Amino acid sequence: GKSETYRDRGLSFKAFSIDFGNFTLGFEDSYIYLDKTFDAESFLSPIPMFLYEMVLGTPGRPWTQANNTNAIMGFFGEWENDYLYLESQLLVDDSNASILAPILGKAIPSLNSISNLQKLAWGIGGHLDTPSGTFGFYHSGATKYTFEATYVSVDNYSTVPYEYTYYPATEYEDFYGSMQTIRYQENYIGYKYGENNVAFLFDYTGIAFSQSLWSFDLYSSLEWVINGAKSPANPWHEYDSWLEIEPRYELLSDPVLEHQLLASMSADKKRGNFDFGLDVSFGYVWNRLRLEELVAGEPKIYVPRDGDNGVLFSVSLFIRYGVEL
Repeated sequence: GKSETYRDRGLSFKAFSIDFGNFTLGFEDSYIYLDKTFDAESFLSPIPMFLYEMVLGTPGRPWTQANNTNAIMGFFGEWENDYLYLESQLLVDDSNASILAPILGKAIPSLNSISNLQKLAWGIGGHLDTPSGTFGFYHSGATKYTFEATYVSVDNYSTVPYEYTYYPATEYEDFYGSMQTIRYQENYIGYKYGENNVAFLFDYTGIAFSQSLWSFDLYSSLEWVINGAKSPANPWHEYDSWLEIEPRYELLSDPVLEHQLLASMSADKKRGNFDFGLDVSFGYVWNRLRLEELVAGEPKIYVPRDGDNGVLFSVSLFIRYGVEL
């Protein structure tokens, strides 16, 4: 197979919050940069990296820098009392910031001509504590092209690796020379399902048989996940540039979508220094995502395959023994 050499990347992440009694309001700032593993200037600067990136890359200024970075902003809120907890979060990977042009257009000329894709992710949910246990509901999602790179190279799609992933690829060559798929759930940074997705989760946490010697900690959940095409290694999928993509906002617009319904249960029992556990998951997937090469020579894309259905099942047991030192 073809050997790839990827450039070093680093990431800075900062979070700021203010408490108003039971309410917390916060701002999150992340910044990926190239050819170094730590950038002290971006880590220590209190300026939001979105503005930092835009000002440094504006032509005509002294010491203009190449736009070899990718900044993402996040806004979150939390509210809680003795029995109820609520949370929400909005992530802005990219947006049509031209709405700021009337205010900042003279200071930042690039704002006057921005017509970017709307690349957003969000989450909302909470849990309720009751005498019978804790019940929760959570919803999350992300538009198409979120978390991906900004530019591509004909020779190597990760020459400028902006993507918010642990690995700038969708597959790898194993010891025997066979290509193996990288599970996207284990690759995306920040949101395991990545772009072009919505998910809903109901869960319960409590103690089973609490009045007997056989009591154990119990967690159970029911999750519904809907996926469209995605690829952290091929930014614009079948297109050569984001300028070709219309409309500027896409979510689950694919002709075929993957659906997953998964029920899970975890049981945990502590006896002295021993900890016994059982994890079971059972579900079904419709139109399973499979890697496909949509454009010859380009990185493969996870695409829902019509009629590729199947059962999902896993079970694991564990025993731990702990000692205090």
